[in-house]
Amino acid sequence: MLLTYVLISFADFVYTCDENFFLTDPLQIVYTHFPEDENWQLLDDKKTVSDFETMVFLKDRFFNLEMRVLSHTECNAYAEDGEIDILFGLHPEKSVNHTFLCVATVFTDKSTTKTKPVQLPDTNVQLDFIHRANDNVLSVKVRFPEVGVYKLEIVGKDINIVAPDYDYDWVAIYKVHVDSIPEKQTFFPVVEEAGWGPGKTLADIGLAALSHPSGEINMKPGPVDIKFKIIDQEKFEKAQASLVYNVTRTGDDGDGEQEQNPFQRNGDVLQASFNLPEGEFKMSSAIQLGDGMFGIFLDIIIESLILIATNTLRC
Repeated sequence: MLLTYVLISFADFVYTCDENFFLTDPLQIVYTHFPEDENWQLLDDKKTVSDFETMVFLKDRFFNLEMRVLSHTECNAYAEDGEIDILFGLHPEKSVNHTFLCVATVFTDKSTTKTKPVQLPDTNVQLDFIHRANDNVLSVKVRFPEVGVYKLEIVGKDINIVAPDYDYDWVAIYKVHVDSIPEKQTFFPVVEEAGWGPGKTLADIGLAALSHPSGEINMKPGPVDIKFKIIDQEKFEKAQASLVYNVTRTGDDGDGEQEQNPFQRNGDVLQASFNLPEGEFKMSSAIQLGDGMFGIFLDIIIESLILIATNTLRC
């Protein structure tokens, strides 16, 4: 059993028990440790040195949060046209209290391990879009500003755990190769504290997603109806505020006051209805607090695209 020493100040330490490497599941420890004698892998399907060197680097927090790798199983990943979407499996019940961030840095040279921060064109955009595609799947989508090789560190935590030594910690680490980017790369708007898609903040005001359960909507240009259902009347009435929304195109400079539109209520259903042209948009839903102040409870990315049909020839 290992003891972890966490520095709180120059004078004080906190001693905590780290059981991650005590009777560890062989399927977990194979991602971080490779024994000289393959029999000590304690696996029926033995890994080779080559397997070990190419596997994605998964850390303790990944297993603590009971996650699974769904899309990118190797540490070297490739961003097609400057974008990558990494998918992880989540625990369907527990993960409602799990939150995630990611940090991207760029390698300064191919022959070094040194990295530097990624420079963005302004402060109201970010590289990443992290949301739950459904109750069981986490999507980590990242757009890169230029060709190069990047270190992508994904971190997470359980917000129910309150301890002086507990905070975000590594979940997975990738080396992402970017060989091309669009002529004009569009980054994601800075997300509010509530995060992308329906989550705890939505439940706190007594609402649940009725029509679109994730943080991303894919549609054809035209009308869209986004609906929420009141599931806790007491919480909803306690908010004592009107609900409004606004829709902006991603990549806009964000200057000027945004038009706020009221949700329409029909019984226990709240609905936002509007039309969108082709493009990518951000919809922010908020509680109108008065004095021009708003409390954001939900952000969604909407992809409004014209799908091009293809003909398949059969011989």
